[in-house]
Amino acid sequence: MAATLRNRSTGAILARAHHFPCGLPTARDQRARTSSFARAARGGCAIVLTSDRFARAVAIEAEGFVPDDNYLHLEPGEPRRLVLHAEVPGLPLRGTVCALNGAGPVSIVATAHSETRRC
Repeated sequence: MAATLRNRSTGAILARAHHFPCGLPTARDQRARTSSFARAARGGCAIVLTSDRFARAVAIEAEGFVPDDNYLHLEPGEPRRLVLHAEVPGLPLRGTVCALNGAGPVSIVATAHSETRRC
């Protein structure tokens, strides 16, 4: 079960909550597709995560970058934008995103300057 609290006038998300009345799902969903796209942002890279199915405990691994959130749940059709803060300015982004119930890790795709993998 997922609940999202939004500002009525702006649509901005104020809070999210998840509840698992039957316990946490443990099975991997081989059909689940999670994707991530990154572009330059002040102090690092902005990343947008999407999934076509519920993705549990999505982990972001990118050496030299610290995400504003990690191990988050992702609802289908609800993109989530995060910032990966670079520990060293100009560091090329190389990383993966993996849901605990997903088929396996997915590479983060840089949409700007993709030839250098920099955001």
